[in-house]
Amino acid sequence: MGFDKSYDDVTPAVEEVLAAEAQEEENKALLEAVNELLKEEDKEEQNFNNKQGNRQLRRKRSSFYGLRERVREKLREKVVQPVAKKVVQPVAQASVRATRRIVTGNTQVRIRDFVVLPKVVRVLDKFIFTGGVMGMLLTEFVMLQYPEWFGYYNILMMLPLLLLRVVLFYRTKQHYFLLDYCYWVNGLGMSLCLLPASNELRERLFEIFFISANGPLFFAMVAWNNSLVFHSVDKVTSVYVHLFPALTCWCERWYSSSGTERESLTLSQHLGWPLVFYLAWQIVYLLQTEWWYKDTLDADADLSTSLRYITSAEKMSIHQQTLKLCRRLRILGPEETFTPPTLKVKIIFVVVQMLMTICTFVPAGWLFQSKISHTFVILAILLYSVYNGARYYIQVFSKIHDKRYFDNNDDDREEYVDTSAVMTEHIDASKKS
Repeated sequence: MGFDKSYDDVTPAVEEVLAAEAQEEENKALLEAVNELLKEEDKEEQNFNNKQGNRQLRRKRSSFYGLRERVREKLREKVVQPVAKKVVQPVAQASVRATRRIVTGNTQVRIRDFVVLPKVVRVLDKFIFTGGVMGMLLTEFVMLQYPEWFGYYNILMMLPLLLLRVVLFYRTKQHYFLLDYCYWVNGLGMSLCLLPASNELRERLFEIFFISANGPLFFAMVAWNNSLVFHSVDKVTSVYVHLFPALTCWCERWYSSSGTERESLTLSQHLGWPLVFYLAWQIVYLLQTEWWYKDTLDADADLSTSLRYITSAEKMSIHQQTLKLCRRLRILGPEETFTPPTLKVKIIFVVVQMLMTICTFVPAGWLFQSKISHTFVILAILLYSVYNGARYYIQVFSKIHDKRYFDNNDDDREEYVDTSAVMTEHIDASKKS
């Protein structure tokens, strides 16, 4: 019985050892199988790489490819690098130093740092203001004396401003505004100068250009509160983008031999073809913002588009009126807003913009028939932008300018004497005496 008892006590321990050894053998076998699979995968990958390497090697050894690469290497070694080192780099450095010396007076001061100094900004504002005023006077001179050349003058004025706008808008992440309808209209107007005067296609395009420039672009100046602020290149460019197409139409319609001879427009000429042009822009715009550049726009909320701006600008009149109308028609709920711009919000603004565009097409046909009416409306829109510019100077710029560029320790601040105020004080003093 003792033997049996001791056997019973030893048997479980032996079984545990045997089970552990079996499990270890099983783990080893499994590990070996995994290693074999990994080796096979590495071998396949190596074979693939070898094939790719052999293919590239054969390609490099081919006569044409090898000759081309050898020529490139020789040119890079014997020509490009020496020229870049001995000519391009010294010339670039010398030009940078010369430009810095001319602009800043010091070769060590960068221009980008110099132009943001308060004193420099004040001087630049003065020159830009002077240029803006003289530009308007030059525009008036060309319109009244050489109206047949105004289309070419428009190109000379707008191209530098648009190129500068591209640069500035890219820096401020506003370059998607350049996809807007007004730039298409400007491009259409500039392209008319490339077509012969007596051409049926040109006449049809001019009619589209006239309706687009004197309808939606005029309304955009009011909707976006364009301001003729002469010291601001950005604001002057915005006014020119919306106003110059109408000025081009005025010169060509009433004073140029290349303008259309029609006294009035048919329904298709008045609404049909301009609407086709607008829909073509709208389709391209949606493809760019909702498909081609969608991932880029979704990834960066700081990128601005006209739709993003309108949906977020709660103080903008078109935003407020559209929101009220949508709530009244129960398209939106009482608490719904336009942010974030969902698919429904985008559809709302696409439809609203198209309806407003069609509505602005209607009076443009009336302007096509009357020189007096056309002139009056242009002057009214110009007056509106000038008034907005005056409001900006009085209510906004004066405070910003003093706060940003003047402080209590600024000894170089110029003294501005308002002679009308001095005269008023003198008269008041004489009356009291």
